Amino acid sequence: MKSFKAFRLDTANHVLSRDGDRVPISPKGFDVLAYLVEHAGQVVTQDEILEALWPETHVNPEVLRKCILEIRKALGDRAGNPNSLKQCLSGDTNLSLKVFLP
Repeated sequence: MKSFKAFRLDTANHVLSRDGDRVPISPKGFDVLAYLVEHAGQVVTQDEILEALWPETHVNPEVLRKCILEIRKALGDRAGNPNSLKQCLSGDTNLSLKVFLP
């Protein structure tokens, strides 16, 4: 069980809750969020996430972007004014995120 802000991430039961109320999130969105929570305070790249969650499988990066949008919605986060996930600029076109979960 991980807690951050008003959220609890129950990895054993695959449940995200806020102030005791269940927050809807897809199974893969949950997995991406769990990975990001495990790497809070770090910059993680799109390739790192794809390799960790979809090993030895080709996955269109758009799938990950949709998961990130779903996570932002579940957390009440916005790309333009991030509270939890901040996109970092990099030299390539890959997505990189810094995770802020106090």
